[in-house]
Amino acid sequence: MSYQIRYCLDPQTRLSVVNLIGTRQQLVINPLALSRILGSTRPAVLGSWTVTPAQAVDIGFIVPIQMEASAHDFAIPA
Repeated sequence: MSYQIRYCLDPQTRLSVVNLIGTRQQLVINPLALSRILGSTRPAVLGSWTVTPAQAVDIGFIVPIQMEASAHDFAIPA
């Protein structure tokens, strides 16, 4: 599963305002920290990015953790 974020650089504070698309979550983060988490070379003024759940959590968003279920979990006991 992946998530979509949108971000822009606030000209007054010089911080990135980041929105997690599909939720009402919005936060502010240092642009250098955001580029480090995303793996980009330098922070952009405006953009969007597809992130993994782990990256979304690293940025600061609250996302549900999905556990992988094995076939053993669904087996009917004899």
